[in-house]
Amino acid sequence: MKQSKIDMEFLKLLLNIGLILVMSFSINGFEIIRRLSVNTIPIHYDIKLIPYLEEGNSTFHGESNVKIVIYHASQNINLHSRELEINERATTLINDKVGFVQTGFMKFPYTNKEGNKMWVVATHFEPNGARRMFPCWDEPALKATFNISVIHDEKYIVLSNMPVREQWQIDDLILTHFNTTPIMSTYLVAIVIIPIQSDFVRVSNANKTINFWCNSSLAKQINLAHSIARKITPLLIEYINSSEKVPKMDHVIIPNFPIHGKENWGLIIYR
Repeated sequence: MKQSKIDMEFLKLLLNIGLILVMSFSINGFEIIRRLSVNTIPIHYDIKLIPYLEEGNSTFHGESNVKIVIYHASQNINLHSRELEINERATTLINDKVGFVQTGFMKFPYTNKEGNKMWVVATHFEPNGARRMFPCWDEPALKATFNISVIHDEKYIVLSNMPVREQWQIDDLILTHFNTTPIMSTYLVAIVIIPIQSDFVRVSNANKTINFWCNSSLAKQINLAHSIARKITPLLIEYINSSEKVPKMDHVIIPNFPIHGKENWGLIIYR
């Protein structure tokens, strides 16, 4: 009887150890999804990014100003961020604006025909990767509009969800500012940075509203894809009959992109 009791206690101990291990693997293997309160919601983001593309530097400096609506008095405002270094001294709440400094993005090495190493940068936010680039309310239901600006090397061109509104030259850098997006989820925010002097080519229609960007070796296939997209796009717009019109559509093919395709408003990325 005593031996049976000892055996039972030993089995309980093994079970508890097993549960602890399972919980440990679950926590370490998957990101815990934490839902935010809907007491505070965003309505607009102003995002300014400075990517560093030189060898050995994969960091980004950024600033995010967010307009929010607070429905009830609260001592805390919670939002998502992951693997970002936030400058607490630059974090303020003044007239519903919050400023941050952070890092993020995905960076892919690229060697052109001359053997020079270049870089291609792209975002991939689905399902909850936007928090890696800027602190935000990273849930699909919490939609907002976005003003996106990028300061980049003049040897690169930057694409985003909307057409370019204006550009300024700052020494050997360019500040590219895009038009305001429609209301959308954070995971649909997209930015791509590609080198100008490289093997990347652009295939466009007459008014440059449908553009394909790819390696020159894929030019023939892309010409066919562009011809199909040019014919299909107006038919799809007529079919969905949406009040929100897409002013342009960029299709970008990036080798080694982590998934086969990622659709975003105005910018689709393929592998």
